[in-house]
Amino acid sequence: AAALRGAYEAIRMPANDLDDAVSSLRPAGHDGFNVTIPHKEAMVALVDRLDSLAAETGAVNTVKRVGRSLIGYNTDVTGFGRLFDRLVLIAEGRVRDVALVLGAGGAARATVAALHTRGWTVVIANRTPERAVRAFGAHATVVPLDASDIHAALDVAGLLINTTSVGMGVRTDSPLPRGVHLDARVTVCDLVYSPLDTALL
Repeated sequence: AAALRGAYEAIRMPANDLDDAVSSLRPAGHDGFNVTIPHKEAMVALVDRLDSLAAETGAVNTVKRVGRSLIGYNTDVTGFGRLFDRLVLIAEGRVRDVALVLGAGGAARATVAALHTRGWTVVIANRTPERAVRAFGAHATVVPLDASDIHAALDVAGLLINTTSVGMGVRTDSPLPRGVHLDARVTVCDLVYSPLDTALL
């Protein structure tokens, strides 16, 4: 699609091997690599330089090799921003400008950054609220991932975004607590990409 010559391969990488793996990718032979769950935040400390979005979000999903230096980028912000703009068009103005984001990892950081540049209010629901508070500080309201808090957030939200990996490869799993029901006022975006039709959707 990008008219690039080369090979693009997937490598499963345990978290405790990440440092050694990055070192092995520094020599010539690789132009760069992508990073996905759960390594986006850890990658920040393993590259030599960060672009502005990677520095702002504290997450890296793309690394470019220049000589023996590794430069970390975050293309998730731009990618989600484009998706978000399409969602708002699809919703035909029905979307209230409050977003409920499930999760507080690398994908959530990119999502929140994109929402902030568009003037949206963000509520983060996470299993460990303390981690979300550390990650987002004053940039979002943080609530626990339980049914009562989710219901309260959905009363004012126009958009629900799942940035967790819950549902990835497991069609029956949903990131929402039992008993939470969505109404037609809420537009739903699930960043899980396999399967395409998740339990949440």
